[in-house]
Amino acid sequence: SDRFVTATAVELDLHQRTWTVASAGHPAALLFRRDGRVIPLAERGGPGLGFGGVTAWRCPDERAAVEPDDLLLLSTDGFADCVSAADLADIITSTDRPAPLADLRQRLFARMAAQLHPDDATLLLVRVTPAALG
Repeated sequence: SDRFVTATAVELDLHQRTWTVASAGHPAALLFRRDGRVIPLAERGGPGLGFGGVTAWRCPDERAAVEPDDLLLLSTDGFADCVSAADLADIITSTDRPAPLADLRQRLFARMAAQLHPDDATLLLVRVTPAALG
């Protein structure tokens, strides 16, 4: 009764040019725009999966338009416990764009590893190149 899991689902529809994000207790996805804006997606998600007593479980989704050079960052609570969303955004926006994803990943993990007692740490970065949009 004390076990649950968090999850995020993302659909990237290049034909309709939309992101659709739903979260079940997971940290918000962060969408980085070419112009420097950072848009949190699915901040008000549903409860984690497996919570007892939830009779009408709902997980709302949130949509955003896809733009060239979008970068979507998804992370587990291991990052959220150690590094604030503002710090994650600072790491992404302080690099020359478009920075190689491997370099961003290395910088993000280095920031997280500097903290004590990190929890599970999973990170997913997705970039939409202008060529992908045709």
